[in-house]
Amino acid sequence: MMDLTARRAERTDARLLWRWANDPETRRRSFGKATIPYADHLTWLAAKLASDASAIWIFRDGPEPVGQVRVDLADGVAEVSLVVAPEHRGRGYGKSMLASALPLLRRDFAPHHRVRALVLDDNVASLRLFTAGGFRVVGPARRADGQQATVLELQPSGKGEAGASRLKVVGAIQARTGSTRLPGKVLLPIAGRSAIERIAGRMAACRELDAIVVSTSVEPRDDALEQLATRIGLACVRGSEADLVERLGRTARVTGADALVRITADCPLTDPALIDRTVVAWRDSGGRLDYVSNVFPATFPDGLDVEVLSRQVLERLGGEITDPFFRESLTAYIRERPGAFEILNVEHCSDLSHLRWTLDYPEDLRFVEAVYTALGERAVFGMAEILDLVERHPELRDLNRHREDTVTLRGIRGATYHAALSKHQAQRP
Repeated sequence: MMDLTARRAERTDARLLWRWANDPETRRRSFGKATIPYADHLTWLAAKLASDASAIWIFRDGPEPVGQVRVDLADGVAEVSLVVAPEHRGRGYGKSMLASALPLLRRDFAPHHRVRALVLDDNVASLRLFTAGGFRVVGPARRADGQQATVLELQPSGKGEAGASRLKVVGAIQARTGSTRLPGKVLLPIAGRSAIERIAGRMAACRELDAIVVSTSVEPRDDALEQLATRIGLACVRGSEADLVERLGRTARVTGADALVRITADCPLTDPALIDRTVVAWRDSGGRLDYVSNVFPATFPDGLDVEVLSRQVLERLGGEITDPFFRESLTAYIRERPGAFEILNVEHCSDLSHLRWTLDYPEDLRFVEAVYTALGERAVFGMAEILDLVERHPELRDLNRHREDTVTLRGIRGATYHAALSKHQAQRP
């Protein structure tokens, strides 16, 4: 953590705070979008500084102000908000500011108030920041102005905060725009937001991910993915389009990850709780396991696939695999040699692998859109909520039921995997 200092805001900070508040990106991520007149800001700041129900800290790195943390008290709740100075975004100050503020929040507010944050659902960067900093998603909130938000609550000391010895796990959204069955599917809107944004928002609710990145190709057509990642506050790592061993290995190195959680861009219904469960299984091994997944064999619906690959195994595969088929289907290589790797599978109590919740065809998009339309007002719905929805509305499954037996090159799921592997073996000399 950076060596930051904090002090209470004063009236002389008015213009600095006004500039930060009116930054276009800050306004986009805020509940109020309109530019704030300076006179109105002065009145607001005077009221905040005079009130015992508010506190504003300005954080500095040396002499340079880098952002603010604010707390507002109402009805037994201490609501926390954070703003990073626009010229200092992307340098880790948000994480350090929140970490520095936590002792103050717990000392001054937690004994008598619930410490909460309210974040717009499309503000992926803030969702990730608070969940990584000790807050847990507790539910949805719909404001009077109709905006949909997520409520996060600070957990007791020692829960959810990354310690110095914690193994770093990075969630990697593996994406490219070169889909043939559903062209550009990763950028297609699902109830108003792209598939990438939907996946990132759900991963931001995970407690076990220390960072989230988009892992895409260096092909010019994927420039749009990098631009989208930047817009929603995610890092983007680019590598080979077909050589996933190279691309994922590069992603692990660039992010400093001890393990990557691979979530493919055809999984806009990925379940945060299932991701956390799979990561915990890897963490509990002390990093000893090479590969932890829920697809070997698959017992969860197609579209909830989670794979954890240690950085060591990615480096090993980089030097070991020469066959282009397996460099693109790297987990197929592991599956074919289970005795050569330390593997663990996370299984459901019953086999639901026949259910199709993935995004490969226009019919799949209609199904996923219907799910988000029905459940979108929930903060982060999971597998249980979707199962309940489909049980109550079985006609939803009919939207893409005829695709449930479609063979696609997923490389790791049941008959699909074996069909792809058999085809590859038949083509080999």
